[in-house]
Amino acid sequence: MSRLWAAAFLLRRLRTERGVLVLVVLLVAITSLIVAAAPRLYNSVADAGLHAVLADTSPARRNIALVRDIQAAATSLTPDSLRHAGAKLAAGFDPAISAAVRSQEVVVDSPRFHVTPGPKYSTYITLRSQSGLDGAVELADGRWPARVTEPAALPGTPPIIEIAVSETTAEESGLAVGQTLEAAVDPSDPLLPSRGFRDDPDRFSVVGIFRINDPEADIWFADNSLEHVGLAFTLNEAIAYATALIAPDVTPDLASILELPVHIEWRTFLDPARLDAGSLDALLPAVQRLESHYARSSLRSTDEILMHTDLAPVIRRYLAERSSSDAVLTVAALGPFALAGAAIGMLAVLLGVRRRASTTLARARGASTGLLVLSQTLEAAVLIGAAAIAGYGLAITFVPGRATPLSAILAGAVALGAIAILVGSILPGLRRPIEIGARDVIPPIRLAPRRLVLEATAVGLAVAGVVLLQQRGLTIGPTGRSVVRVDPFLAAVPVLTGAAVGIVTTRLYPIPVRFLGWLAARARGIVPVLALRHVTRRPSFAALPILVLLATAAFSSFALIVMSSLDRGQVEASWREVGADYRVTAPAGQNLRHLDLAAVSGVEAAATAFVSPGAKTRTPRSLVIRVDLIAIDARAYAAVAGGPVAPAWPAELLDTRHPAGTPDDPIPAVLSTTLPSGTDPIGPGNRVAVRLGDNFWTFQIVALRAEMPGIASGGSFLIAPLGAVQARTTLAAPNVAWIRGPASIEPDLAAAVARDAPASTELLSRHDWYEQLRAAPLLQVIADGFRLAFILAAVYAAISIITALTLTAARRGQDLAFLRTLGLSPRQSAGILIVEHGVPILLSLVPGLATGIAVALLLESTLGLDAFLGGATQFRVVLDWTGVAAVAALLIVVVTVAIATSTWLARRVPLTEALRAGEV
Repeated sequence: MSRLWAAAFLLRRLRTERGVLVLVVLLVAITSLIVAAAPRLYNSVADAGLHAVLADTSPARRNIALVRDIQAAATSLTPDSLRHAGAKLAAGFDPAISAAVRSQEVVVDSPRFHVTPGPKYSTYITLRSQSGLDGAVELADGRWPARVTEPAALPGTPPIIEIAVSETTAEESGLAVGQTLEAAVDPSDPLLPSRGFRDDPDRFSVVGIFRINDPEADIWFADNSLEHVGLAFTLNEAIAYATALIAPDVTPDLASILELPVHIEWRTFLDPARLDAGSLDALLPAVQRLESHYARSSLRSTDEILMHTDLAPVIRRYLAERSSSDAVLTVAALGPFALAGAAIGMLAVLLGVRRRASTTLARARGASTGLLVLSQTLEAAVLIGAAAIAGYGLAITFVPGRATPLSAILAGAVALGAIAILVGSILPGLRRPIEIGARDVIPPIRLAPRRLVLEATAVGLAVAGVVLLQQRGLTIGPTGRSVVRVDPFLAAVPVLTGAAVGIVTTRLYPIPVRFLGWLAARARGIVPVLALRHVTRRPSFAALPILVLLATAAFSSFALIVMSSLDRGQVEASWREVGADYRVTAPAGQNLRHLDLAAVSGVEAAATAFVSPGAKTRTPRSLVIRVDLIAIDARAYAAVAGGPVAPAWPAELLDTRHPAGTPDDPIPAVLSTTLPSGTDPIGPGNRVAVRLGDNFWTFQIVALRAEMPGIASGGSFLIAPLGAVQARTTLAAPNVAWIRGPASIEPDLAAAVARDAPASTELLSRHDWYEQLRAAPLLQVIADGFRLAFILAAVYAAISIITALTLTAARRGQDLAFLRTLGLSPRQSAGILIVEHGVPILLSLVPGLATGIAVALLLESTLGLDAFLGGATQFRVVLDWTGVAAVAALLIVVVTVAIATSTWLARRVPLTEALRAGEV
């Protein structure tokens, strides 16, 4: 107890160090808030990413369907029996699946019936009963079908089944309300057994036409057969396959009266809102167990229950993307966290140096080492513990996101680490001899063997990390199916490299400083000499700011380059995907002959092309292969394309002459570097023959190209002049167009396409594609993570430098006070401060920025960022010199403000008080 009272007595010094301790508390609280909030924010983004992936996936793939083809008893096909059977199947689901189930609906399909008369085509109709359609359809004409209970008017007359079809089906097939159709079972339907089914005629009565409110709704399970007819063509006729709704209570009649087997689907709909990224660890094994329990097959006419779902591959794809983002985000997160530790460590070290005199005085007056450590531990535990709890409380109260124990663990780690640092900062002073008034003048070049080994080890780890990361990367394996693992050591390579360069710089900086001092001594003026001598004489004052500033500059430049390169990669990916600002593509077999792009306001330029997929091509060895023929207006496309896909066409493609396409006068062409397997290499100078219409025309290869932006990437294609091809055949009407223009013209362009282009013509906007790419949650979090890391690094650097200069202001003020008594003017005092701090800034800023740039270039292909750009675009480091200059300017401003603050504090200290500083 007496030791506690003695420790409390020593803690009276807190009264005189309120400002410094408030800074400690704020720094720990902010760090605790950040580390506790980061997992919650990431959970929020990860959940949003999962929901986005599920939303972009077809309902038939992300939900679960249990199907059965069976010759069932009538009693088992009643609505209640079907619902009960579905509930029994769902009861066998794993709790991880059951927790996400929103609803279960049942669909029953009959075999096909050939109906006569077919209004437009030879028509086949499948009868369907489906639950859960309330709100999904609405009656447009007639009434809903019901079960006909009246007996037939004449003996032997086939029964009547009432049906309803969609508006689109009625329009496409010619069916209408009031029609009565003679129906006969189609014996070729795979649902039917090979023999032994009833083939008596039946009658269908069209009693209603309904409208589908949302064809993309989940209830349709990505099946549009109820909305559209399927058309097939033979040599003699056109065939329409339609699906019609029947009343649910008619379903038992399919078995009892028609004696037919049925296809049953119990569709289980999962609610994405009930799923989060944290539930996938249990959900994926549950789905895999369900897959092993039910056979996965597309075979029909079997009594087995089969399962149709692609939920497991969807989850695995998401987990692979999330693992990639985890690895990259770890790189971004370790930088600020390391700088936070450095800031707290610097504050603790300088606070220990500042308290060295009082600690020595306490020891001289009888205070034991244990008592001093106890007082420091009590102080750190109370202040740091309260700050960490406050930061954690703010995070869980105000930061949205799914709760995770990692927040408490990280906040606790910050608290324990800060306590250990503050307690450890007093230990060097306890090991020193009791020398009242001793000065810190140990040259930085003199290293203790233990410290030398530790620093050499840190440098060696950084070098080994760079080499290992270059060889292995963050992605394990060479293919797109590789598993991305988060390796903290490899993710810390940028931080380790900055720290290693900082260690080397702090150990070598006395050499250039002494050389500069030697040059200053040979010149006139006392200011440079005194300032440079202060730099070499105060290692503890100069080394720590140099280390922190260099690490900050290294990480900031690295983060900035990665961030800007990622954004430019997204822009490049959008250009490669679209080929221009806009691309218009006509459906197969159609063209854009009537689309007048020049009439659209805001269109700056346009280019057209004729694309013939899979054109027959005869190679020099007379082997016939299929390549995509792209006949393009090369001059016009050169004016439309921009950015990274601006073409460099061979001169032959820009020639306005139209060759005859004969062996004596071939058409120039550019061939893809990728050809079908088994094809011998074809290089410039070789000739190929391509079939256009009924003839083969000769093309001479003038160049090779890996891709054609907006059309072909990695496939086989042949690019030729549009004019030359159109001169040979009338079939080469343009079916693709590229447009250059701002985002504002999209509404007018879309209206022109809808008005003048064929139905189902696709309009793709590079602006929209780029925004969608940026808006992808897992991709957006990477960009935001690096931006936030850059901001936090700058903030921690500012805190560290201002803290260092403020805590050492008293010692510098004492030195300047002695010099002022010898006649040093205030202007000279300011000059000493500027030179004293300016030299370390230059010694840390330049190598720090260079280190960040070098690390980014070295690790360009190993960061695993290709997956976040889309398409075949590869991540490439682009040096943003404007951004690097902005980083340097920001750090210079921070240090300038710190110097101005410390200068102002030093000049406010009265001479008598400064000269008495350190007396005991």
